Amino acid sequence: MDHERFDDLTRALASGTSRRRVLQGLAGGLLGGVLGLLGLEDAAAACRLTGQKCNKENRCCKGGKCAHGRCTCKTGSGFADCNGPDSKCVNTNTSNLHCGACNNTCPTGTSCVNGNCLCAGGGSICGADTCCNPDTEHCCNGACVSLGTACCTSAADCSGGKSCVEGRCECPPGQGDCAGLGICGTLDSPGYCGSCDNACTGGRGCLNGQCACDGYHCGADCPCSGSHVCIQGLCYCDPTQKCGADCPCPEGKECRNGRCECPAGQGDCDGSGICASLASDPSHCGTCTNACADGQICRNGQCLCDLSVNCGTACTCPGVMYCSGAGACECDYKHCEVDGCGCSYNQVCKNGLCTCDGTTCGGPCTCSGDRVCFDGRCVCDGVKCGNGCGCSGGKVCVSGQCECDGTGCGPACPCPDEGDGCFSGVCRPIG
Repeated sequence: MDHERFDDLTRALASGTSRRRVLQGLAGGLLGGVLGLLGLEDAAAACRLTGQKCNKENRCCKGGKCAHGRCTCKTGSGFADCNGPDSKCVNTNTSNLHCGACNNTCPTGTSCVNGNCLCAGGGSICGADTCCNPDTEHCCNGACVSLGTACCTSAADCSGGKSCVEGRCECPPGQGDCAGLGICGTLDSPGYCGSCDNACTGGRGCLNGQCACDGYHCGADCPCSGSHVCIQGLCYCDPTQKCGADCPCPEGKECRNGRCECPAGQGDCDGSGICASLASDPSHCGTCTNACADGQICRNGQCLCDLSVNCGTACTCPGVMYCSGAGACECDYKHCEVDGCGCSYNQVCKNGLCTCDGTTCGGPCTCSGDRVCFDGRCVCDGVKCGNGCGCSGGKVCVSGQCECDGTGCGPACPCPDEGDGCFSGVCRPIG
C-alpha cells in the first residue's frame, strides 16, 4: 500500500466513516496489491494509457506518471512512449522490439538485457544478426569463425599456405588446417577425407573426397582380395605366400624368388617388417645381432670410433693425435707426416718433427743473419750485407752495409763524373 492510499484510510477513520466501509476499502487495497505483485494491476484497475486523463482514482499504467492531468511515460526510468497515444509505456530495458530505444528490434536468437541485445549466454552480436558460440568461435570482420582462425587485411597477414578471404585467413579449396597448427593440408587422406571432420572408418580409403574401399586400405568393412592380407591397415602380400607383379611387397622389401625379402646388405632384424642397413646401422652392424658400443659408429659393417666427433675413454686417438676438449681428435702441430698431420706457422717437416729451417718465417720462426722476413720467406733486403747477403745495383759491402764507393757503378750507384757512363759496372768516358 502506497503513502497516498494509507493517508486516505487514515482520513476515513478520523471522519467517522463506518467500520464496514473502511474494511471494504482495506480489502480492495490488499487485492490491488496482490494483483500488482502478479503483474495484473493494470488490468484490474483499468489503468490509463498515454495521453489519457488521470487522477488519484484513474491511475496511469505501469511506467507512466500523471502530469498535468495526462498520462506520460516516466523519464529516466527506461520506459518510453514507443507506440504513440493511447498505449502503454514500453520498458526499453527488456523489450525485444524496443531495446534501448524505440524501434530498435533485437535479432532472432537474442534478447534485450539492460537495454542491449545480447546472445544467449551473454555473448555479443557478430555482424548484423549472428551470434557466435563463445566456446568455439569468435567474431572476425562480421562473421563467426573458429577460435583458431586469424583475421586479416591482406595475404601478408596469413601463413601456412593460407590466403585472406573476406577478412579471414583460409586454406585454398580442397585443403584445410585440420590439425589446428596453422598449416594447410590436402583433404585426400582417410583421416581427413573431403573435410577436416570426415574420417574414414572400417578400412576405407579416400577417393575423390569420399570414403570408399580402394583395394589398398583395409579393415573390418574392406577386406583385402586374393592372397593379400591386411597389415596395419594396408593390403600386402601374405608373407607366407609368394609375391609377384599383382602382389607387391611392403615398402622397403623386394620380391626375390617369389618371397618378400630385404635388399642385399639389409635385414629385418627385429621382425617389424622394416629393413635395417647392416652396413651403417649401429644397432645391427654387419649382422642383425651385432650392436656397436656407445661412441662407436657402423661403417661398412664394422664398429669403429667416430674420431671426428667422439674420443675419450671409449675411443682413443691414433698415433700423434690428441683428444681436444671438444671431444675430437686433432693434430698437435709438433709431429708431422704421421696420421695426416702437418706443420703450421710456416714450419717445415724434418724427420717427423715440425721445425724452422731458416728459409721460412712467421710465428715461432725468425730469419737468421742479415735476412729479413717478407711474405713468410727469409730474404736479403739489399741494405745489410755479409752473413750470406750481398749487395746489388753497383753497391759494395762496407762494414756490413751496402754503399756506393766510387769504384763501381749501377742503377743504385751512378758515375760521379757527368761525362762518364757505366759500362759493365765500371765508369768510363763516353765517346
